[in-house]
Amino acid sequence: MFDLLAQAREMNRQRTQHYLAWARPYFSKVTRRVGYIPGRVFHLWHGDLNHRRHQERHRLFAQFEFDPFIDIVVDPNGCWRWNSDKTEMQEFVRQYFESRKEDGM
Repeated sequence: MFDLLAQAREMNRQRTQHYLAWARPYFSKVTRRVGYIPGRVFHLWHGDLNHRRHQERHRLFAQFEFDPFIDIVVDPNGCWRWNSDKTEMQEFVRQYFESRKEDGM
């Protein structure tokens, strides 16, 4: 089950390790205990689906050999920040999010 997602997202060994360290404990705690409460849900719009390039982004991102144990870190404010000098990867991510046109423009 977990392997299929890692494979579909073209995760390298480091990304897969990082993902599994989160996914396995989360899955074992939640299992099938998912529910809901009645009410309204408000969702922020993330732009049209055709701008998100779901499959293509993972294929293209794989070229950078992203290592979440090295390439990112949580800063003192609790936000992720870059922690390596992979400037081409950082530029790819920046351009990807700009291309999503989340505000519709």
